[in-house]
Amino acid sequence: MVFNVLNPRPDFNGDGRTDIFWRNDLTNQNAVWLMNGAQIQRASFLPNVPEEAGWRETKLGDFNGDGKTDLFWRNAATGQNAIWLMDGDRIASAQFIVGTNGAWQADIGDFNGDGKSDFFWHNKATGQTAAWVMNGFNIQDARFLPNVPPEWESFVAEFNRDGKTDLFWRNNRTGENAVWTLNGAQLGTGQFVRSQQAGWAPDLVDLDADGRSDILWANQDGRNAVWFWSRTSLNPEGSQLNLPSTSARTGSFLDPYARIFEVSGVNALFVIDPNTSSLSGLVLTDRQVQSIPVNLGSDGQLGTRVAVLQTGDFNGDGTSDIFVTARPELAQILGLDIDTVLVGITGGSEVQELPGVNPLVGWRPRINFN
Repeated sequence: MVFNVLNPRPDFNGDGRTDIFWRNDLTNQNAVWLMNGAQIQRASFLPNVPEEAGWRETKLGDFNGDGKTDLFWRNAATGQNAIWLMDGDRIASAQFIVGTNGAWQADIGDFNGDGKSDFFWHNKATGQTAAWVMNGFNIQDARFLPNVPPEWESFVAEFNRDGKTDLFWRNNRTGENAVWTLNGAQLGTGQFVRSQQAGWAPDLVDLDADGRSDILWANQDGRNAVWFWSRTSLNPEGSQLNLPSTSARTGSFLDPYARIFEVSGVNALFVIDPNTSSLSGLVLTDRQVQSIPVNLGSDGQLGTRVAVLQTGDFNGDGTSDIFVTARPELAQILGLDIDTVLVGITGGSEVQELPGVNPLVGWRPRINFN
């Protein structure tokens, strides 16, 4: 299975089904669940990684192009970097790679389109940028790119459908935005695009299923909007689509917009009310918004125990499922038939419980890494 750098989900055995990576913040333990729907095929512990020693960053990639998700570990305190090449629930090979001091922040993409994950680096102290084209543990090509001031933040994206990861740049202080296309470790095109006022946070996702990244904008005051990307240029379309507002995010433990992917031909958003935990749906068809009902039980609510909602395709049927970690002891998958929901048939959502993993003792599931 080709690793999706724009929507990273763990699939450690390459069977097309989303798996679950577990990290214990208190004990430094790591574990993998290989999933088949709501069934755990295999569950194994991996080596401990000491967070107190600085190992706080974990990202997903496929560095050897074998279709199995690998893990990248970064120690910002020491500058060390390491890659675990995974084979199911075991580490096939692990190695430290070239270190970078703690000011460098990493994005993972596929900048030459060879199916192997590469690195983009931005130094948040000096503004330097660099790209590494990888082959497993080895750097095939590494080059510095133009400096970008530290207040700019980068996001991986795909704007021109050439199979090579692009970058979206955002300056939240000034509202400026820019786009870079990359060709391996070289800059292809760099240009400013229209601004968005400060206070809006971008999320890069293909919302109209045209193979190009769009931008879901969220404002701290609860407003939400979409920029659809042009199909003929590196610019967003001329107008933005305003979405229904949600309660302000201050103090909320739920992300009001939980994205749903892997819905054949249609993209949908789940909208969570942070006050009631109720769930509704939005479909973006022909770049227009259509509300859809979602029924998750007799009261139509997830319940106030929900702490984390993540999405994946756990049974490999091409439609998204919801993984819910409840407070404090329950983990469960809500296996929603997205196709049914989209045509307006509510109910029938299957809830299957998984073994309880108590987040109060430090365990956190990692599925959505972007």
